[in-house]
Amino acid sequence: MHYNITSYILFLSISFYVTIKLGWIFYKNGEVYLHEIFKNQTAYVQTLNKLLLIGYYLVNLGKAALTITFWENITTTEGLIKIVSHKLGSLLILLAIMHFINLIGLYLLSRKTQTIKN
Repeated sequence: MHYNITSYILFLSISFYVTIKLGWIFYKNGEVYLHEIFKNQTAYVQTLNKLLLIGYYLVNLGKAALTITFWENITTTEGLIKIVSHKLGSLLILLAIMHFINLIGLYLLSRKTQTIKN
């Protein structure tokens, strides 16, 4: 059995699904925060939200695709489970870090816009 090919298909399928699903959730729910920061600028908010989504997809799907190039040869089912779970875990940690960096950036941006208004 070709464990490497199975692991690539499994990893890419799961990581692409998780990335696209989370990206869409962030896109839909994040617009509220952008509207709070950029009041009365609907076109700007929609454009910025789309750009954030595209950047999110490009970074994370690119990272997932590049990850498989650095895998060692897998010879057992246990190795397949270990590698796929390790790589998926590191991808999910990257997604979480990127999400919190974006939240911190939005928080700082909202504080800056409140300071300018006052």
